[in-house]
Amino acid sequence: MASLNHIQSRLLLAFLVPGAFGCSANSVSRDARLDDTGPVDVGPPLCAVDASTDAPAPSCWALGRLTTRTGCSDTHCERDGGVLMLKADYASCGITAPDPAVDAQANGELSEAAGALSLDDDQCEFHAFVLPDCAAAARTLYFEADLSTMMGGAVPAGAMPYVEAFSSPTHLAPRVDASTETAPGHYRIGPVTFDVPGQWTVTLHFFGTCQDNTPMSPHAHVTFKLDVP
Repeated sequence: MASLNHIQSRLLLAFLVPGAFGCSANSVSRDARLDDTGPVDVGPPLCAVDASTDAPAPSCWALGRLTTRTGCSDTHCERDGGVLMLKADYASCGITAPDPAVDAQANGELSEAAGALSLDDDQCEFHAFVLPDCAAAARTLYFEADLSTMMGGAVPAGAMPYVEAFSSPTHLAPRVDASTETAPGHYRIGPVTFDVPGQWTVTLHFFGTCQDNTPMSPHAHVTFKLDVP
């Protein structure tokens, strides 16, 4: 896993160079911190869950407020009319690869969920669906996540996902390692508290016990933005 200095350097670069890592972070004064006990003034969503007037109100303020680094659709793995699909080298980390004959996975249960964000990991080895779920505290979220290979295949058990999130290079959410793997490839991660308004950059790491700098490492990260009103 990356050292603290390495992580802080990446965050500083993302803040100083708009578009670095496909996102920009907005610095928010600590004086602008919201009362975490009050309701969230959601405002208009960035990616509407359902634009119809008959649609019920979203059950969680964060629904529709997750975007990829390029907008509501993720295109960073598209190449010349096709999609880049790389295969993770599980053996490099001592992980037994799933048997496709018995461990087939059809994109998981979140693929049809309203408000789920579809995105590929940074190295185009895995595909994920991410759905925010509000916790008891007003600005605290769980993330439900389905992970599959880029071809829609199963992934090994034991991904142990964790969260890194920041709203500016100097305002980081505490790293959250807590997660529950309800089935191989399906996880509930959190809770994570987003204590200031503005645009947050959120990265979900999977197979974080594997080195991040070896070719085709299973260590994967999906990065998205969350607009906190």
